[in-house]
Amino acid sequence: MYKIAFLFLTHILAWIVVFFCALVIVNNSIEFVDTPSLIATSLVFSLWLIATFYAFYYKLVPDYLEKKKYKKFAVYTILIVLVIIPIDLLLWWGIFYYSIYKEGDFPSIAFPFANIIYLYLGIIVGSLFSGGLGTFYRFGISWFENQQVKNGLKNKTL
Repeated sequence: MYKIAFLFLTHILAWIVVFFCALVIVNNSIEFVDTPSLIATSLVFSLWLIATFYAFYYKLVPDYLEKKKYKKFAVYTILIVLVIIPIDLLLWWGIFYYSIYKEGDFPSIAFPFANIIYLYLGIIVGSLFSGGLGTFYRFGISWFENQQVKNGLKNKTL
């Protein structure tokens, strides 16, 4: 019971830190006209990192990596990191900006193709970082649990 509560609390505290880091990053990267749009963008940014973390933590690592299905793990990782997450995030970001501006107020932003590529590459790097954290965290938890079982068996045989 205490272990589950500790893990839950750890995850909640970590994601609160991620939200505030996202708030700082987004605030320093984009000029906002109001606080709600800043907070909403930070939430989208945080939810993206959370989704990537848990996709690796709960699905990709236990179903493919731990079962030594390396090719499937690689294919799904590439699919998620290079295709699904960036397209999804760009769509949500577009929907968000379209919804906060009225029809005539949408800012005319000169958004050259290079900026889109940089944004896409940034999303990929962030997804790899968050997914990597999910992978290492999963392996760390598994290693710690295995050590406890191993020590329990050692003590039992003595």
